[in-house]
Amino acid sequence: MSREPILIVLGILLSISPFVGMPPSWFMYFLPVMGALVALIGFTLHQKRKQRAHLTHETSPQTDS
Repeated sequence: MSREPILIVLGILLSISPFVGMPPSWFMYFLPVMGALVALIGFTLHQKRKQRAHLTHETSPQTDS
């Protein structure tokens, strides 16, 4: 599974977590872990997009005017 669907699933889990009946003590561990995973995946997606843009810029034909 790629990072985008994982990010979507994590977002859905975070959205519905208050309504699924988990014990409040679990939220102390669940929410920070899920938030850290969302941040980590978002960071890696950002780095991948930046790298792809850099490679595209390097390989694009340059016109001399």
